[in-house]
Amino acid sequence: MRRFFLFGLLVGLAAVASAQVTPLDTTASDSLQAKPKPDTVIVQGTDTTSRVADTLGKKSNLRSPSGALLRSLAVPGWGQIYNKKYFKTVIVAGGQGVLLGTAIVEWKRATDAKNDASLPLATRLEDYRLHTNNRNMLLWLYAAAAVVSMLDAYVDAHLSQDTGIGVPKIGEIIITPSYEKKNLILKLRLNF
Repeated sequence: MRRFFLFGLLVGLAAVASAQVTPLDTTASDSLQAKPKPDTVIVQGTDTTSRVADTLGKKSNLRSPSGALLRSLAVPGWGQIYNKKYFKTVIVAGGQGVLLGTAIVEWKRATDAKNDASLPLATRLEDYRLHTNNRNMLLWLYAAAAVVSMLDAYVDAHLSQDTGIGVPKIGEIIITPSYEKKNLILKLRLNF
């Protein structure tokens, strides 16, 4: 179980390290990138102060990936609320709440089994070990769920940053009806 958790933690840290923001190169013109909208000005800075301002003076904050990660670390589901992913918030907060609540119940059962003088010593020891192992497993699962929640909030905030450049199209699927033959024509066009 410990090896599985360490492997998951290592994979999670690798995902966070590979999802770093790269600065935009405004000097080179790339034909694959869409041009920014004429009514949008892109202001670059650190990811906590980046803003997109239109010509009317309105400003909308971009979501900070590190802010979402830290919020999700502080309170289960806060990073998902920050990213406006309300369904995920219910799942994350509910799942982590159930894991932590069940771990607390197992902790109390282990303490009760340890202190119950009405049972023989062997039974008390067996019950204590059972509830302690259950508690430890639930706490490890809670920690894993917290790491997944933090990574999810980080990635959602990172993907929500629309800078106006857009994503280059790698292809398109075209479906056209053929009325003479009464069928559909499916075309797949890939750009290399």
